[in-house]
Amino acid sequence: MPQFAIGLHYIAAYVVAAGDGDRCGLSELLTAIGTRHPEAGAEQIFESCVAACTTLVQSEHVRLEMTPAFASRPGRDGYVTIASDQVDATLRNPVSWESPKESHASYWLVATDTGKAAYISEEVVSL
Repeated sequence: MPQFAIGLHYIAAYVVAAGDGDRCGLSELLTAIGTRHPEAGAEQIFESCVAACTTLVQSEHVRLEMTPAFASRPGRDGYVTIASDQVDATLRNPVSWESPKESHASYWLVATDTGKAAYISEEVVSL
């Protein structure tokens, strides 16, 4: 079966746009990219998203945050920024990408001003 390439720039632009003024959940990202690229397999979507998000965090275009397990409401229980030395392990862990469950932390990507400047322009209307 031939590999279908998902552009990392496409994923990055989606993440920054979704994380501008809001948060882009890791589980939501997998679903969004899978919907837009149904010809790609789940493993390829996961690996492409991990690669794009790792690059985005390393370049400080987004920050990775989490809400703790058993948080009743993310806004009230707070968001915690993931330390840079934990980002790679967090993004490579498939559990981090699961749909929110009470029993484990939920992970979110938030666009930074640098990321917005790099990916969002007046010409971008929607992805």
